Amino acid sequence: MPVPSAGVPPGRLSAASLAIGDPCRCPSSRSNARTCGLKTPKTQKAREAVISLTRTMRAFFAAALCAAGLASPAMASWPASTNPVISGTLTFKQTIEVECGVIVWLTVDAAGEPSVFKREFVAGYVLCGNILQPSGEWDIDYGPGANEVTITVGGSTILGSCQGTIVVPFNHTTNTITFNNTAVNGVPGNCTVDGVMS
Repeated sequence: MPVPSAGVPPGRLSAASLAIGDPCRCPSSRSNARTCGLKTPKTQKAREAVISLTRTMRAFFAAALCAAGLASPAMASWPASTNPVISGTLTFKQTIEVECGVIVWLTVDAAGEPSVFKREFVAGYVLCGNILQPSGEWDIDYGPGANEVTITVGGSTILGSCQGTIVVPFNHTTNTITFNNTAVNGVPGNCTVDGVMS
């Protein structure tokens, strides 16, 4: 630290010490102030601008995350704690082609997860309900895609049977399940299922 010259009052620096320079003792310029870590009006404004931008970005990302959560598919398309019924006409094809009216009773638990409670092929269609009957355990779940459901279905006749888990399109707005000649594992060969249920 510069030592005051003789005859210089305490607390003041001599001309020699000023010539050598002690910026932290004498912030005579903005550059010296920055060297000492002092805030000039310009650096203060810059700091405030950074803080403001940071707060704005935090608010933006929080809003974006919230919007993403709201925009994600409503996986509980069927209300929780209900027992909805879906039905439709499906065409099953293996060695022969059979058109059936199908009714499925669902159970949706408190968490909004659906499962199959009961299924039935409607009598009245040729071969349906008599020759072709539902078989095995049926089940349903949302996903894996945003607009898909995973379904386990099965049916049997005297000529063969099919049972398997398939992924098919699902419309969350209308609760419509669409089968597009979807293949299901079977014996003596695979089956295809075509039609719509809602």
